[in-house]
Amino acid sequence: CEIRSGPEFVLRSFKFDGSRFESRLYHYADPDCSKPLYSVVSKGEHHLLQESWVVPGAMEGRYHLNTVHVVPYTKPAADWLLTLLKSACAQFAALTLKPFNKYLILNDPWKRDSRRDDGDKSSEDDEDGRLEDFDCSLPLNFTLNELQLVRVETRVHHAGHSTNRITEGSAGNTGQGRARRHTVRELLLGDVHTELSERQRHRPTSFQESLRDAQMKSSDGKLLIQSATGLTSEDHEFCQTAPLAVKPGVSNSHELDPPRLGVHQGTLLSLEGEWVSTRCESRQYGQFLTRWLHFLADGQSWEGRYDYYHDALCRQPAFTLRAKGSYAGGQESEAISGSKAYSFKTTRLKVTPRDVPTAENLNRYEGSECGRAGQWKVDKEQDVTNTAGCVTLGIRLPTLEQDLMRMEAVHRKLLLYVGQRSSDQPVRPYHVPPPSAFQSPLVKCDAQDLDMSINSLPEERAHALAMTSMDSFEEDAVKELAGLSEATMSRSCGVVYVVLLVSVAEFVRRQLAV
Repeated sequence: CEIRSGPEFVLRSFKFDGSRFESRLYHYADPDCSKPLYSVVSKGEHHLLQESWVVPGAMEGRYHLNTVHVVPYTKPAADWLLTLLKSACAQFAALTLKPFNKYLILNDPWKRDSRRDDGDKSSEDDEDGRLEDFDCSLPLNFTLNELQLVRVETRVHHAGHSTNRITEGSAGNTGQGRARRHTVRELLLGDVHTELSERQRHRPTSFQESLRDAQMKSSDGKLLIQSATGLTSEDHEFCQTAPLAVKPGVSNSHELDPPRLGVHQGTLLSLEGEWVSTRCESRQYGQFLTRWLHFLADGQSWEGRYDYYHDALCRQPAFTLRAKGSYAGGQESEAISGSKAYSFKTTRLKVTPRDVPTAENLNRYEGSECGRAGQWKVDKEQDVTNTAGCVTLGIRLPTLEQDLMRMEAVHRKLLLYVGQRSSDQPVRPYHVPPPSAFQSPLVKCDAQDLDMSINSLPEERAHALAMTSMDSFEEDAVKELAGLSEATMSRSCGVVYVVLLVSVAEFVRRQLAV
């Protein structure tokens, strides 16, 4: 169940057939998506244009909506929708909306007539019998601008493992205790702006949570990750998924039979321990990162490592941040049930440039507010605490933010959701209300349970090898890890994190200026 700013609780489903698509957006009354309110069903055309110059590894797209319907599922939802629609379109003034009935709110007959001339007999044409061109979708703030940015990935997931794993092909291997691998095809679409008033004109520069190809069969796979920039001409249906598992009810659903997911307790048990990213994550303006968070046993201290990359596979490092601070709170959230509110303070920060352009960019600043001026070198860490942060990266210390956290147990994995950063303001001042949506989940770093690898991280990176699942450890990887120095391998799950601190927009603007 996806939680968007607002908050809004939604499930998404897209079906592509050549240049045509059908989208279903289900809205719910609860963060578990168990109580459907209404759905928005749209049909249209989508075309890939060119590779994105802002987001590496993605394609820019253009879409056109032919029809949009709404389907209320409860009487209160029907009344609420009718009130909104009456404010925009006179034809709804005399209507009464009933649950589980479809109502057309956008119609573009020119496009549909052109399809009919080509021999396409749409059942929707007969169903609506309308020829006028109208758009009543604006009061619902409905947009599919997420289709303006597209990326497709094929990944291998591990469905189970044994800690006493026998590698494939080794002596005595009977096939027992081996990981079950299955290949999944995932669709990443552009982000939705965190401010409701900005969604209509927002052009995405990062991705939402991935959708999974509902038609792709599970199979053994040898390739850890294969990426592509766009869709093929084949018929594919992508639906909302759990972070580590598919939800069959979503792909089999219909607008008159909405999916209802199971209820999670959503109780935040204990933050203590180490938490790591489940994939290479996307941020605004084409930045990518992996995160590592460690909550100490004292119940009030935290530390994190955030590694930023230039590419969507997290193979071209840009810089690393290591932060420390304190936190307090744990009160139940009024906005999202099962979530808790916290305050986070960041008091210490260290920065490490990972490539020459980043080091050169930092060295161009000659002031006294970003470490030792002119002393930045690749892979050489500087403590910027005494300079109150790093103005070049848009970071000021100390920082104090309100945040929101949610925990779920999914398929033997403990997932931690941290509040989503604002689209336009990566660092939220303390007086700003806490977020009402979440970032991609972090998974509890536990050698007994962690059987999902971050497939997109390069093998030569020690932190990636360290957090790869027990199933994917080959003998050479184990030997490589054993020989790493303590400085290189600072944590057993040494993966990274950078969301509470960095102003991505400022960094990118300076990089582009170079």
